[in-house]
Amino acid sequence: MEERLGMTRPSGLNSNGLRAWGMIFVLAGIISRSILQNQMLGMGNRSMMELVELMQISETAMAVATVALVLQAVETVAVPIFVFLLAEGFRHTSDWKKYLLRVAGMAVVTEIPFDLAMNGKVLEFGSQNPIFGLVLCMILLYLFERFSKRKLICVVMALAGLAWCLMLKVEHGIPMILMVCVIRIFREKHMFMGFSGMAAAALCTGISPF
Repeated sequence: MEERLGMTRPSGLNSNGLRAWGMIFVLAGIISRSILQNQMLGMGNRSMMELVELMQISETAMAVATVALVLQAVETVAVPIFVFLLAEGFRHTSDWKKYLLRVAGMAVVTEIPFDLAMNGKVLEFGSQNPIFGLVLCMILLYLFERFSKRKLICVVMALAGLAWCLMLKVEHGIPMILMVCVIRIFREKHMFMGFSGMAAAALCTGISPF
């Protein structure tokens, strides 16, 4: 019927498709750090010099380390995906407070699995899982909307968001804050938002292995 009327469905990924790809990228990071780095290379129990010596004498260790770095870099591709989905969800939700509570609840629930996968401990306060970064991003989006005409206040709030990510040691927190700022600045200019988002994502991906 749609074909007879000359109507076509929009091409491209929908939100479910983006979420699926985002989870695949997150899974790559989990495999990299929990299995390859922590278990196979023993990064939590070896110093950097010991790791370097191990890779020099073992081709297998070198190969594992290379794959681990690549997968860790791939993981960062999930950052712009989930920040974009969060921003779109914020724009279209009828109750941002309930949305915030759902995201915050997910951050709390996933903290123990995150700590177990990354550090082998039930609770480890040296770092927080990335969903806490999404919570900070949503708070920023609300404040940006409320103080949209006060540019200086928006800049201060963005800097405060970066500071909170550093203090709480939120995994991927700083790239998330930067991405949400890019989305906010260029939300009416989709081409610029796309190019800026890709540049920020590429920068984060390049820095991640180091």
